[in-house]
Amino acid sequence: MKRLTKKAWFHKRRIGWGVSPASLEGWLVTVGFIIIAPLVGMHYSEESITRYVILIAMAVILIAIILLTGEAPGSELWDELMKKNDK
Repeated sequence: MKRLTKKAWFHKRRIGWGVSPASLEGWLVTVGFIIIAPLVGMHYSEESITRYVILIAMAVILIAIILLTGEAPGSELWDELMKKNDK
């Protein structure tokens, strides 16, 4: 998938599979999600469908931002091991 930004906000993890923030923008998105998600959970403290809908929507938006502004998820260590095996 083509990235929408000139620089990657998220890059592959060194060890393990996934992505991690690579720029200030990536960190702001991550920290914003970490701060806002519990606040939504506390505001809708009763068992309501609204809380779950909002949290799922936030997670989908976070994943979309990661996919549109970062590298493909993966592992740098795994990529290095696969290159060694191809030789």
